Amino acid sequence: TDSVKMVVSKLKKKDTNVVLVVNKKKQFIGEITEMELLKIFVPEQLLDEHMVVGTLGASYDRSFFAKLARDLMTRHDYTTTLKAHLDQLLWLVYTPGFQFIPVLNEKKQVVGVVTPSSILNVLQK
Repeated sequence: TDSVKMVVSKLKKKDTNVVLVVNKKKQFIGEITEMELLKIFVPEQLLDEHMVVGTLGASYDRSFFAKLARDLMTRHDYTTTLKAHLDQLLWLVYTPGFQFIPVLNEKKQVVGVVTPSSILNVLQK
């Protein structure tokens, strides 16, 4: 488990706005975006209860107090394979909350990503 400092370093080094999180088998389990990272820099006195625990206290956003990458990570089940059809990819990319869709091989390991711009590039050919 990487520290938050390590995640920031990876974002800077790769000049990207998202870090993919994988397990020890290199299988995709989630993502950490710049927006999630920014939460840890919000001064505590500016936080209000609604930001941290949500409406009716139904959830708790640990990312405001994160020390480890797993506390910032967004989990999701939206992935695709190398054999996916363009129609499926278009639907997945427009799923709210996700900037990209990881492309996985048979072992569930990340081999690439689909982004709105990569779909546009295909459509323009």
